[in-house]
Amino acid sequence: MTDLAFLDDFRFFDGDCVRFRAQAGEREVICGITPEALMALDPGLPRHRLVPAEAFLAAFDRMALTIHQARSE
Repeated sequence: MTDLAFLDDFRFFDGDCVRFRAQAGEREVICGITPEALMALDPGLPRHRLVPAEAFLAAFDRMALTIHQARSE
């Protein structure tokens, strides 16, 4: 498995996932984490109402280290 170097300057919510970039050797890889996975990781996200994209991005920012470490295991 190729090691990924995560590029912290880029993330966006496309309606399905929070997308973020990583570098795998010479290749750039677009990764994603679903809202459901973010809700499982971050107890601060609302569970039973419409959640704005900004809330998912903020949750990603709070959980980025955990998300990156999970990929490395």
